[in-house]
Amino acid sequence: MPELIDEPTETQSPKIEALLADAPISAAETPVSTTAHRGIFSRIADRLPINAFLQRSVWGIGDQGLISANNFITMVLVARSISPAAFGAFALVYSAILLLNILQHTLITWPHNVLGTAPGTAGYRRYTTSVAAGQLGLSLVLSALLAGAAAICQVRGLSAATLLWAAVPALFFWQCQEFTRRVLYTELRPSAAFFNDVIAYGLQGAGVAFFWWNNQLTGALALVILAATSAAATVIGLAQIRSSLGGGFDLGAWRKSWKFGKYLAGAELIGWCSSLPIYLFVAAILLGSAAAAQMKISQVMFGPTRVIAYFLATVLPTQFARSLTDHGKHALRAQLRKTLLIVAPILIGYCMLVAIFPTFILQHTAGRQYIHSGDILSLYAVEAVIGYAQMLLAAALSAQQRTHQIFLGNLWGGLLSLTISWPFIYYWGITGALAAMILANAFVLFFFATACAKFFRDDTAAPQVSAAGEMIHAS
Repeated sequence: MPELIDEPTETQSPKIEALLADAPISAAETPVSTTAHRGIFSRIADRLPINAFLQRSVWGIGDQGLISANNFITMVLVARSISPAAFGAFALVYSAILLLNILQHTLITWPHNVLGTAPGTAGYRRYTTSVAAGQLGLSLVLSALLAGAAAICQVRGLSAATLLWAAVPALFFWQCQEFTRRVLYTELRPSAAFFNDVIAYGLQGAGVAFFWWNNQLTGALALVILAATSAAATVIGLAQIRSSLGGGFDLGAWRKSWKFGKYLAGAELIGWCSSLPIYLFVAAILLGSAAAAQMKISQVMFGPTRVIAYFLATVLPTQFARSLTDHGKHALRAQLRKTLLIVAPILIGYCMLVAIFPTFILQHTAGRQYIHSGDILSLYAVEAVIGYAQMLLAAALSAQQRTHQIFLGNLWGGLLSLTISWPFIYYWGITGALAAMILANAFVLFFFATACAKFFRDDTAAPQVSAAGEMIHAS
């Protein structure tokens, strides 16, 4: 498989340090060693009889496998425990949480993964501490928004109030746990991230399975379990990254994260308009919550492929950025091609399998109440292939720090989606929703591919560093 993660280094990079601190590099700015704080899982990984790259790949794939397995089990068991209409309502609330998580991913963790490439330095500690404070403030604000929505539903006597109240702590602690997890990936500590996810997702899956076995599982209870296990993992995660916190706050770190993430946030939010969640809401409005349940269960069937997809989304932005900074755009292009050649056959093969045997798969997972959704599942397989290709190209564009291209692609795709989704769903139902998703996302994929091709053709497109330490890159 492709070499997606390099060996961690404790040497200070002036180029990267210039991104993380406004002050000039000082000779006294010596790296702060994190070796003493490495956990037992990292030390065990060092003793395994395999090379460092394979060690990190195994930990990363295992981590994503754990998360994907938990998400698959949770969704399937909740779907089997409640009616399609109730599962549709649960899917809508869960999608609202994911929508709010976009802000965390684009403004907090994604910038940290790409800009925080000098672990162990004092500048990195200031940067991580400042970003952690921003994460806390963002999570409190977003949780307050959910609480406000729950209160409104409570006053109006809507059944969604119970789900929304359960979603408030779920959102807050999930974001806190995800922050510590992504910091561990920035520091190339996948074994520590895996251990943290065993607490968060392993216990979550076990809790969901326990209450399902006892016929007590509901959508609200699943969210409460998510909150409890994420809170426990957050405590452990803070202990794991304690050596990366401290050294004061740096408002410049917030400016850098905002400068990097603002286009990503806009792109992801606009891209949300051409993704499954927005279609869940439109379908629920026009066709009822049971229609949203059919679409959501189709997405759930692709959980096994996210073992690769989430791993690529977590590792590739950081790895691509390191390759481009250290070896230039030719190394980035070679790594992009190698990754594509490895993962494409696996993802396309799985999607073809699901498209050919949709009814059999649905009957033996979600249950007989979803066996009439086979055509929907087959269409979603086409959309899934397009989505995974988008993920790969978005990682390359973010490494190039050309996030405005991601924004523009999703802007036009989102506008196209909003234009055609309502009439498509109105006239052709759920099938129309999937057709609109495929058209919109195919356009975004074409836009990303064109932007990447232009970057590799243009000799002036590679990022450079000025004498002041600021990144210079073509638009």
